[in-house]
Amino acid sequence: MPVVVNSMGVGIRGMSSDLMAQAAPAGGGQVVGALAQPDEQGQELRSHFSGRATWVAGSGDPVYTVLHKPADGATPRVAALFIGPFGWDELQSHRARRHWALELSRNGMAAARIDLPGTGDSGGSPRDSGIFERWYTAVIDVTRWLRQVSGAERVALIGIGLGGLIAAKALSAGAEADDLILWGVRARGRGMARELAAYAGVVGAQHEPDYRDSAPEGGIDVGGFLITAETRAAIAACDLSALQFPALAGGRALLLGRDGMAVDTALQTALEAAGFEVTTAAGGDYKDMMVDGLETEVLRPKATIARTLQWLADAPAGALEHPQQASSPDNGQSLSSTAQITIGGAGTPVRETLVPLRPGGAGIDAIVSEPAQGPRAPVGVIILTSGTLRKIGPYRMSVDLARRWAAAGVPVVRLDREQVGDGEGPDDHGLQEGAQKAYDLVNTQRVNEVVNVVSELRSRGVSDSFVMFGHCSGAYLAFHAGLTAPEVVAAFGVNQASFVHDEGLFQERQLEDLMARVREGGIIRKLRNGHIGMAQVRQVRDAVAHRIRLIGAESSESKQVTEGAAALDKLHQRGVKVLMLLTTNEKLYSQVFTDEFQQQVSRWPNLSLEELPSDDHMVASLRMQGVVRDRLEQGLRKVLADHGHELA
Repeated sequence: MPVVVNSMGVGIRGMSSDLMAQAAPAGGGQVVGALAQPDEQGQELRSHFSGRATWVAGSGDPVYTVLHKPADGATPRVAALFIGPFGWDELQSHRARRHWALELSRNGMAAARIDLPGTGDSGGSPRDSGIFERWYTAVIDVTRWLRQVSGAERVALIGIGLGGLIAAKALSAGAEADDLILWGVRARGRGMARELAAYAGVVGAQHEPDYRDSAPEGGIDVGGFLITAETRAAIAACDLSALQFPALAGGRALLLGRDGMAVDTALQTALEAAGFEVTTAAGGDYKDMMVDGLETEVLRPKATIARTLQWLADAPAGALEHPQQASSPDNGQSLSSTAQITIGGAGTPVRETLVPLRPGGAGIDAIVSEPAQGPRAPVGVIILTSGTLRKIGPYRMSVDLARRWAAAGVPVVRLDREQVGDGEGPDDHGLQEGAQKAYDLVNTQRVNEVVNVVSELRSRGVSDSFVMFGHCSGAYLAFHAGLTAPEVVAAFGVNQASFVHDEGLFQERQLEDLMARVREGGIIRKLRNGHIGMAQVRQVRDAVAHRIRLIGAESSESKQVTEGAAALDKLHQRGVKVLMLLTTNEKLYSQVFTDEFQQQVSRWPNLSLEELPSDDHMVASLRMQGVVRDRLEQGLRKVLADHGHELA
């Protein structure tokens, strides 16, 4: 897909001058956005802890990048570029890697985190040809850009899993990095390709009908993330032990094992042969970086973060002499960063703009996708992701839908909520570690936050009316925004967990899940092996206490149908259309698809209640993604038709 990077500061059509001033990049490609705009009290709109989001425009796709500069404002001696793992590992580790980058900035270093092309919020699609080459080319470009904007003497690449394979490949292909940190990286790509295929097989076996013929021929549906046959072959063909690394006098490498997997000796030998000073360590806290996207526990690989901070701080003074610098006379001056890009394709080009928001005081960055030309729909869409997953959504669904619908003329907004993804929150300063309750994702404060976002987006000129769409907790928030926000004309949801959620409901379901595990057997073994963590143990303790308090009272679960009916009555009175898509294993499915509830459905002509042919809560397979997309678009067409517009 051709990509055009707009660095001219053109604002979004129909948006206020205030929004355009905040979103538009200034001359020279510098972003005038979240960090540069003062609020009413004269303070910066975003603290330095949030980082500055931008797209880096280089030789290929625009690369979504978040830059963290040193907390003290000084020029850093060391900067680090993070290249994360692939798929669910990338989503699960996002908040931990953000914290890692914040720790670097607190210790006087600069850090940047990127989404590779065809992933996250970067340009491109996983279906594009040559995606593997575009991955390591992006690392080469952003490495040069990071050195340029940070002023650091030394730049380190921090690669994890498949991201580490890409980092090492980029170094061999000309990335101007001095140091290398690789965590859980195999020397031979065929091992990584087999690991991806094995994971895909395990997930596919759990929901076999969903994954049957789901991926294109020769490709892999890795739990909803696509690896095409071409990309799979390119990964398998990459052999780091056979690459020619540059001979860097003073270059260093830190190789970390991964929970039970030792450092690859072939990789160590290859780097030592190139003259790198190689240090190895166990890296046994890899699992502490991974958080289930539907859970809320804040985990961090503290030991590895501390080790890497010290290792980077111990780097010798002075920049290394890179052989490729002589052949790059502009030394990266052609690279720029921008708050706005235009993605071209076979249909209408799509313009995406970073827009800083401050609902309720916490700073977040939203991305607004809209048609770059042609008619514009009178109704916009706001996408709320599920659980603690960042704004790209599960398997990048939010990005795909936003760009698809924007190309059809509909403005679409995706964003991170407070303490989710890159949204500000209490853990910015290293606080609030340990377990939070899933109830906190859908409490009254969260609903109010979403309502404030809707109001702010309208005041910024994005649209006067919105369709809210979300998955799981995002679906719940979309539903409740429709009860309150006057701008909301429709609420679409996939696997909404409940009509009315409270702490009691959370506790009851925790206890029910525990009893199911006990019936399966092996509860002690699961505790011993770490499959049930201390956070879950604490949650079960709270659930048992709740059950004792509940004796003689009506359960929260039993209230769902009666309170849900009252909420649907209110949405009908407000004229809000509701589309609920539920898989067969959902708790709410078993309650609303009863004869008693179905007899009431005629009361709500605004309600479409549809069963999804799957038992996967995440409806993750590529095939099911297509089913969900088609159902959503049917609902969107109806809403737009009510407003005199036809979906292109």
